[in-house]
Amino acid sequence: MTRIRGPKPGNKPGQKRKAAEDLSENPHTKKCQDRLQKMTDLEQKLERYRNNDQQAQTVEVKRLRETQSYKDASESEKKNMEEKAKKDVMAR
Repeated sequence: MTRIRGPKPGNKPGQKRKAAEDLSENPHTKKCQDRLQKMTDLEQKLERYRNNDQQAQTVEVKRLRETQSYKDASESEKKNMEEKAKKDVMAR
């Protein structure tokens, strides 16, 4: 199933999809683009969910690291606090 990702040209005012010759030539970028295009709709949905979960965990850990209680904690306590924060995010 060949499918071009992103909104169709003209879907959003003032936004256009890049032409194929204007896309990046970086081999890692191409590999990722090919992988995403070969995914089924369900796989794409799961990939988005995984990415959203990871992003939510990262945001929560960053917030935690800014707190004074985290800064005052020992290394083992910091690790436990981060794990607890990640579990709390996943429980939501």
